[in-house]
Amino acid sequence: MTSKFFACACALLCSATPLYAQSAPDIVTAKDPQTIGSAMRYAGYPVEIEKDEFEDPIIYTQMGGWNGSILFYGCDAETKDQCDSVQLRAWFDRETPMPAEKINEVTKTTRFLSMAIDDEGDPYVSWDIIMDDGIPASVFLKSLDKFGWALNDASDIIFADD
Repeated sequence: MTSKFFACACALLCSATPLYAQSAPDIVTAKDPQTIGSAMRYAGYPVEIEKDEFEDPIIYTQMGGWNGSILFYGCDAETKDQCDSVQLRAWFDRETPMPAEKINEVTKTTRFLSMAIDDEGDPYVSWDIIMDDGIPASVFLKSLDKFGWALNDASDIIFADD
């Protein structure tokens, strides 16, 4: 009986697809944050899916070595699902407030990147992706990669005089 149980258990374990071997979804959509999380995990990004202060989904991650988040927009006001876009966002913490004119320097040299300064003079950058019913996971992952590179480029300017 024990050997039969052991053989069945081994067969079940060997036939299960390991988590690390699963493939990324073909399509990711803001309507289903789990598709985004799955694609990101597959690509090696750390992923924590939570809710923000408005109860909309939010993903905490790292992009280009910087801590950041993915905010969900265009969500149904009542159900907080069926979102149509995401925003990649990262913050920088300077020792001194960043001069506002540096925003132009960053945004002129970095395609797609938006930038603002918070109340303490610390800059944050964002990058919007309209997803509607979904985009190829490969396109989304390429956007994450490009955003990471843009963060590194922006940080060179942001911290040049800090």
